[in-house]
Amino acid sequence: MTAQHDKLNEKISAMLASSTAHRVIARRLFLYDFTSVFTDQQDRGFSILNTVCEYFRLPFSAVKVAGSAQTGHSYFSDRDFSPGVSDLDLAIISPTLFQHYCQEIYWATHSYSDLSKFPRKEGVSVAQEFRNYLSAGFFRPDLMPDLQLKTDWFSFFNRLSNKHTDLFHDINAGIYLSEVFFEIKNSSIISAYRKGKS
Repeated sequence: MTAQHDKLNEKISAMLASSTAHRVIARRLFLYDFTSVFTDQQDRGFSILNTVCEYFRLPFSAVKVAGSAQTGHSYFSDRDFSPGVSDLDLAIISPTLFQHYCQEIYWATHSYSDLSKFPRKEGVSVAQEFRNYLSAGFFRPDLMPDLQLKTDWFSFFNRLSNKHTDLFHDINAGIYLSEVFFEIKNSSIISAYRKGKS
């Protein structure tokens, strides 16, 4: 185990020992604790988050760091954050932006009656998977239909990624309807932690 892995294990273990709810642990790890990857690069962290806020016209507090860039270690891949190799996963928590993108997709697909522009995985449309995530308060841009909206989204994040390739392989983001949905999604880290301990 690495030092980052040990540190994260200790933190989660202590909270579980005091019967802290999984959602509250996720709140602590992702909404309170300082971002691991930006500990020594606070100007860079501010610049990236501020660029996203200004592009989408959001308050600064709406953009959070997720994944191993936040915690230093990923239980899902069982790897520490690795500069230049790992991605920077961002969470945009904004009911307004969530609603905007949902409405655009709704109209573009004619109330989901035309699913032809949704990507396909192994020959199967991802339309249902996309809607399942929506019902859990999470808008996944990679699953949205092939529209100008999607092109614009990824053009922005590709430009941002290209400015920070020394630190991140890619910079990606998803949109959450609320902090509650963000906490619920990230509480799965506890299941991954327990699986790793067994």
